[in-house]
Amino acid sequence: MNEVITILITASAFSIIHWLALVLFNRYMLIWTRYLLAYAITYFIFYSVVSDTHTLFYMFYIVSPVLVLFAEGIKSFFILRKNNQI
Repeated sequence: MNEVITILITASAFSIIHWLALVLFNRYMLIWTRYLLAYAITYFIFYSVVSDTHTLFYMFYIVSPVLVLFAEGIKSFFILRKNNQI
Protein backbone atom coordinates (compact mmCIF):
# COMPACT_ATOMS: atom_id res chain seq x y z
CA MET A 1 0.00 0.00 0.00
CA ASN A 2 2.86 2.34 0.78
CA GLU A 3 4.26 1.76 -2.72
CA VAL A 4 0.93 2.70 -4.32
CA ILE A 5 0.76 5.94 -2.35
CA THR A 6 4.33 6.79 -3.36
CA ILE A 7 3.52 6.14 -7.02
CA LEU A 8 0.43 8.34 -6.89
CA ILE A 9 2.22 11.19 -5.11
CA THR A 10 5.12 11.10 -7.54
CA ALA A 11 2.89 10.87 -10.60
CA SER A 12 0.91 13.84 -9.31
CA ALA A 13 4.13 15.77 -8.77
CA PHE A 14 5.20 14.91 -12.31
CA SER A 15 1.92 16.27 -13.65
CA ILE A 16 2.25 19.48 -11.63
CA ILE A 17 5.85 20.02 -12.75
CA HIS A 18 4.82 19.35 -16.35
CA TRP A 19 2.07 21.96 -16.13
CA LEU A 20 4.48 24.48 -14.59
CA ALA A 21 6.91 23.85 -17.43
CA LEU A 22 4.03 24.20 -19.87
CA VAL A 23 3.00 27.57 -18.43
CA LEU A 24 6.50 28.98 -17.89
CA PHE A 25 8.12 27.80 -21.13
CA ASN A 26 5.14 27.54 -23.46
CA ARG A 27 6.65 29.51 -26.34
CA TYR A 28 10.26 28.58 -25.83
CA MET A 29 10.26 24.80 -25.56
CA LEU A 30 9.03 21.95 -27.70
CA ILE A 31 6.53 19.61 -26.10
CA TRP A 32 8.97 16.70 -25.83
CA THR A 33 11.46 19.03 -24.14
CA ARG A 34 8.86 19.98 -21.53
CA TYR A 35 8.16 16.29 -20.87
CA LEU A 36 11.87 15.62 -20.55
CA LEU A 37 12.28 18.55 -18.15
CA ALA A 38 9.37 17.35 -16.02
CA TYR A 39 10.74 13.79 -15.98
CA ALA A 40 14.19 14.98 -14.97
CA ILE A 41 13.03 17.31 -12.20
CA THR A 42 10.61 14.76 -10.77
CA TYR A 43 13.21 12.01 -10.95
CA PHE A 44 15.83 14.03 -9.06
CA ILE A 45 13.34 15.20 -6.43
CA PHE A 46 11.90 11.78 -5.66
CA TYR A 47 14.89 9.53 -6.31
CA SER A 48 15.99 9.78 -2.69
CA VAL A 49 12.47 8.91 -1.45
CA VAL A 50 11.85 5.91 -3.72
CA SER A 51 14.57 3.30 -3.59
CA ASP A 52 12.69 0.40 -5.19
CA THR A 53 13.48 -0.10 -8.89
CA HIS A 54 10.06 -1.52 -9.74
CA THR A 55 8.35 1.51 -8.21
CA LEU A 56 10.50 3.84 -10.30
CA PHE A 57 9.71 1.82 -13.42
CA TYR A 58 5.94 1.92 -12.88
CA MET A 59 6.04 5.54 -11.88
CA PHE A 60 8.01 6.94 -14.79
CA TYR A 61 7.09 4.67 -17.66
CA ILE A 62 3.46 3.76 -16.99
CA VAL A 63 1.66 5.94 -14.45
CA SER A 64 3.07 9.40 -15.21
CA PRO A 65 2.60 9.38 -19.01
CA VAL A 66 -0.95 8.07 -18.62
CA LEU A 67 -1.82 10.88 -16.21
CA VAL A 68 -0.24 13.49 -18.45
CA LEU A 69 -2.07 12.21 -21.54
CA PHE A 70 -5.33 12.24 -19.57
CA ALA A 71 -4.65 15.83 -18.47
CA GLU A 72 -3.77 16.85 -22.04
CA GLY A 73 -7.05 15.35 -23.25
CA ILE A 74 -9.04 17.28 -20.65
CA LYS A 75 -7.19 20.49 -21.54
CA SER A 76 -7.89 19.97 -25.24
CA PHE A 77 -11.57 19.32 -24.52
CA PHE A 78 -11.94 22.60 -22.63
CA ILE A 79 -10.02 24.54 -25.28
CA LEU A 80 -12.27 23.15 -28.01
CA ARG A 81 -15.35 23.85 -25.91
CA LYS A 82 -14.19 27.42 -25.23
CA ASN A 83 -13.74 28.01 -28.97
CA ASN A 84 -17.22 26.56 -29.65
CA GLN A 85 -15.82 23.71 -31.72
CA ILE A 86 -17.67 21.06 -29.72
